[in-house]
Amino acid sequence: MGKFNQTVDPEARPKTILRPPIIHHICNEVTINDCAQVCHTVGTRPTMAVSSSEAAEASQFVSAAVYNFGTFTKPRSIAIRSSVRITATRQIPVIVDPVGIHSYTSRRRLFVKSVRRWMRMFKRDQLRCTLVFRMNQSELLALNDVFCRPKGHHDASGFEFSGVDAMSRDRCIKSICNIVTDYFDDRLPVCFVITGRLDYVFSTRAFRRLHGEEYDVQCEHDRQGFPMMNDRDCGMLATISGGGCMLDSVIASYLVHCQDGRPTEVCFSA
Repeated sequence: MGKFNQTVDPEARPKTILRPPIIHHICNEVTINDCAQVCHTVGTRPTMAVSSSEAAEASQFVSAAVYNFGTFTKPRSIAIRSSVRITATRQIPVIVDPVGIHSYTSRRRLFVKSVRRWMRMFKRDQLRCTLVFRMNQSELLALNDVFCRPKGHHDASGFEFSGVDAMSRDRCIKSICNIVTDYFDDRLPVCFVITGRLDYVFSTRAFRRLHGEEYDVQCEHDRQGFPMMNDRDCGMLATISGGGCMLDSVIASYLVHCQDGRPTEVCFSA
């Protein structure tokens, strides 16, 4: 290692090696160490500030933020709210993983309040962050029920909220992806990363405009379909816990490293 350091010009090394970006995590206790290791692997550094005061402090200097709603507690809720107020006004990636919002009222309430805050800020031209929602299909359905369905309309899709990534009826999920996109298109600049056996990546019109990704929608549909899909077909992912949480860290790291790229495509690559 010493010989390597002597023979390689330090100025020629990637900047991410000399000065890795810091990713702030407020994440669940089950995968906190896994997420930290993922950051080191892809060339970023983790900081796990979960108290409200430290979360607010970290939010002022980090290169990206990850909010994971797993192992939810009141102090974590307060920390997320403290951090969101700051990160929303900064030009950094903000990854939101609303774990279990289809099952738990307190998590769903915080997520809905946060989404509405970002929508108000966008309407006032105050939202600056690159916003990404990383969720599984159950959580997507919960988001659809809260924002896209008329009040009092009960879910009749036949899905059971099991809290797992793998679900059937991909054609129905694709339809819901388009419904969610239509609702948020001009209300919120956000990229959705929906994971399961098939991964779906799509972004709103406001997101594409904000990040210079505007394109002819029909041509994009003809070229690769909408939303973008990835059939990873990896059965082992269904046998471990925390794969989605680790993906949050990967997405945040990719967005930090690839600031010149199109964020939607960067999320798809991650």
